[in-house]
Amino acid sequence: MPCLFTRLIKHQNSFFSKLIIVHLVANSLNLLRSNTD
Repeated sequence: MPCLFTRLIKHQNSFFSKLIIVHLVANSLNLLRSNTD
């Protein structure tokens, strides 16, 4: 799995990189919300 992730980053595939970024941001926001509550 990490190999696939690094490969996507290396290729700079705009669609997939945006998807990954949005997913990571959403996850971090959810973690912050659960921590504040």
